[in-house]
Amino acid sequence: MPRYVLECPHCEARFRLKRYVRDERVRCRKCGEIVLVPAVEGGDEESPASLDREIRRKLARIYSIRKQAILAFALAAALAGGTILLVREYGRRGTLVRESESFHKRMTRETWEGMLSQVPFPLAPGMRWVYDVNGEGTESRRVLWAGLGPGGEPQYELRMEREGSTLSLLLRVKENGVWLVSEREKDSLFHFDPLLCVAPLPLYLDSTWEYRGAIRSEDGTVEECEISFRTEGGHAIAAGQTRSAFVVRETGKRGQRAVDGKCVYCVGVGLVEFEKQHPGGTESGALREFSGGGGAPGSRAPP
Repeated sequence: MPRYVLECPHCEARFRLKRYVRDERVRCRKCGEIVLVPAVEGGDEESPASLDREIRRKLARIYSIRKQAILAFALAAALAGGTILLVREYGRRGTLVRESESFHKRMTRETWEGMLSQVPFPLAPGMRWVYDVNGEGTESRRVLWAGLGPGGEPQYELRMEREGSTLSLLLRVKENGVWLVSEREKDSLFHFDPLLCVAPLPLYLDSTWEYRGAIRSEDGTVEECEISFRTEGGHAIAAGQTRSAFVVRETGKRGQRAVDGKCVYCVGVGLVEFEKQHPGGTESGALREFSGGGGAPGSRAPP
């Protein structure tokens, strides 16, 4: 039976084959590399096993190049996949940052009133509401001006007038809601620290939020304030039509006074009903007249 000896093209070690099978892959017993069994010279499998060294070297080179090409392709695919993931993550974060930083720019370019008309707390210069209060007197509310806050957010002054009294609210519109900045009653100015969220955006039927802060006056007095808000669904009559409404209930305390009431809002109209508990009884109001605003937003500061 013929004996076949194979020489490794990598380390040039020689070792005997148990059997001769053309193109079979065997592992070198010395270096561990894979060696391809070439054809015996003359094509006769029964010929001596002294294999041609040049042929073996060429075959080993071919398989070595193939192995390197596969490895390079795998590395390139991994790098490409990692690059795509990094680009997507960077783009996502960049988009969030750009949206946050350019909120007031978008608000100044687009129509603020158009956006606010689609929420239950619309604001636009010239808007006016008139309410019947307790079936006796009236209360009117008007948006007197529109401008930019210190961070570029749109701000509105809402003036509430009754016979013999006036209360002005400074409201700031942010990306996440409408916030109460301060109140002015006669010659007294009260600042909310932090700002009080009047209506979150978007507003849902099961929205809940809380306020814990201080109301500071110009003379240095401080009132602690804790109020909880809860939204429910309901219906109300607004502009002569029965509409779906958001009922916002508020409970808590402002200084030594208890806070207990509800406000009913309709999309595009705003506040249509309100009810507040006072030590002297219950105060309630219902919308009698509403007119939308047509003024363009400006940049004038509050008077």
